[in-house]
Amino acid sequence: MARLGRLVCAIFALVLIAAAPAAARDATVTSFDGTQIATSFFPSEGLQPGQRAPTILLGHGWGGSRDTDPNSSSEDLFGQIGVGPLRRAGYNVLTWDARGWGQSGGTIEVDSRDFEGRDVQALISYVAQQPEAQLDGPNDPRVGMSGVSYAGGIQFVATGLDPRVDVIAPTIAWNSLITSLDKDGSAKGGWGSVLYGSAQGHKYDSHIDTAFQQAVTTGRVSNDIRDWFASRGAGPDLLNNIRVPTFLIQGTADTLFTLKEAITNYALFRSHGVPLKMLWFCGGHGVCTSAHDPPGLIEREEIAWYDRYLKGDTGVDTGPRFGWGADDGALRAGSAAPWAAAAEADADGGPRLGRGGLHGHRRRCRHRQLHPDGRECHGSRRSLRPVQVGGRDELEAVRRVRGGVGGDAL
Repeated sequence: MARLGRLVCAIFALVLIAAAPAAARDATVTSFDGTQIATSFFPSEGLQPGQRAPTILLGHGWGGSRDTDPNSSSEDLFGQIGVGPLRRAGYNVLTWDARGWGQSGGTIEVDSRDFEGRDVQALISYVAQQPEAQLDGPNDPRVGMSGVSYAGGIQFVATGLDPRVDVIAPTIAWNSLITSLDKDGSAKGGWGSVLYGSAQGHKYDSHIDTAFQQAVTTGRVSNDIRDWFASRGAGPDLLNNIRVPTFLIQGTADTLFTLKEAITNYALFRSHGVPLKMLWFCGGHGVCTSAHDPPGLIEREEIAWYDRYLKGDTGVDTGPRFGWGADDGALRAGSAAPWAAAAEADADGGPRLGRGGLHGHRRRCRHRQLHPDGRECHGSRRSLRPVQVGGRDELEAVRRVRGGVGGDAL
């Protein structure tokens, strides 16, 4: 009788274990060169045994470490989406300490394709082994990527290297570290000091020391150092490899990775013919001094992007291809976005980039036109005018914004 009772209890315990929702867990993933990468895996909220969901790889910024809170909220200032909203939206989330940061081993190599990029490839293979991960094939999980700044740059690198990445949403990232950190051959000393200081206490590539010393003593860096930084991030070849739905999010107040970086990426990806969207918000590496964007803007827009292109829900409306938060706090939008080529600019009045954001200056079209819905056109040809930000032109040329970018608030 006692034996029967123990058997019943054992069976009951197994049933309870089998019925328990999937649990979060930490793990160490061994990368290609033996470097240990610290990770946290958070299953989608309410996911039951046997159920699977797409997974978002959520990185961290320079000087930071992985998010270990399963219910963390989003941060509007930098456009960082939280683990909590992603899980509640039906996604598993994998966070990790990038090489050299947090609890991970190795040396910081500044989003190198040969190191951090290959680390992400190991992480994707790890995700494929998780019972909660939806798969597209053997060792091929349904994966999207998210993250700001340093974590935006690694999205371009990883996607250019690995076709298993399905969707990306790089936020306040760059096209080139040369055009962003060493603008016009003159190093950004203020930002250089901040970035260099953030790396102290960590193991990093010696080129970073050399670059900082050259910048603070001469205001410039050598060609060797420029070449080294040019090799960090995706570069033209990996960017050309990217053929997945891409949502570019950039800050109008950003003085480190300016709007020009996103404009250049947009022009390139548009030529690829993939689903593409760009959103400018009042934030980033800078101070927003105007009216702030609608609360939760980036969280809502980014989750809608994943729902459409990672879950494959064709009923989700991802909105216009280009939008920005204007100085009055309203969200404005157009059907297209600025060209990167200054030669295509025109001289019509239009929205201007200011210290706090984009001004929705409106004028009538040169020739009366109508929108498809019959509304009078107020901006089929618009431009961005350069203004002085921190003593320098942050947008180097007047650029055309097509498709009614000077249009109405949403």
